[in-house]
Amino acid sequence: STKKRRIAPDEGHYEYDGKTYLEGPVFAELLEEDMPCQIWTGAMMASMQEKKLPERDMYWKSALIVAVRPEKVHVSYLASPDDTDETLEKNVPLDRIRIILGSDETIPDTLEEARLLAMGGEEIQVDSKEVEVDEATGLSGWSTVAIKRTTVRQEVKEERARLREKRKQAAAEKEAKEKEAEARKLEELKVANADDSALGSVYFAELGREVKGYKGVDIANTGDD
Repeated sequence: STKKRRIAPDEGHYEYDGKTYLEGPVFAELLEEDMPCQIWTGAMMASMQEKKLPERDMYWKSALIVAVRPEKVHVSYLASPDDTDETLEKNVPLDRIRIILGSDETIPDTLEEARLLAMGGEEIQVDSKEVEVDEATGLSGWSTVAIKRTTVRQEVKEERARLREKRKQAAAEKEAKEKEAEARKLEELKVANADDSALGSVYFAELGREVKGYKGVDIANTGDD
């Protein structure tokens, strides 16, 4: 089985102005389509430490994840407050992405839950002195609750992914049917035009004969010889 990543308790997050920010590279497993996030629009060479500085906060813009790719995401955002059209930026590296803890139903409410979900629901090793251990199960109440919440959230996340896939399939099927109907209409139109052309040819051929012999006179041979 694939070895799941361990995330240290103090890894990949920081607080500023009463909010907890989760860094994209560490919490990549949480990212999904339609999730609100923030994108770094400052210097591309800025270090993670520089991006955390309060005086650099202006370079973080609110965004929405449009697609998730390996180690990258596509996001849309308003590049400036005056913009009316969103900017779509593709293949954004994760070191330019952060999410705000508990800011959306798709984002965990606690660091413990975020870590568990990012690690695939593994149990966190907790100092038994800090929590009471259930003698019947041997598990700490805190750890058990966290694992259950993460499992439920993971199921919800997977269900959202399934629904998104269903919507994409439905949209693709609808588009295919519309294209098929359009092609059928074009074919019918071609046939109709061909029929019209054939009828027109017959009509003009008949008209030619009628004109040629108008009132018994052969018009073609009435020239002044």
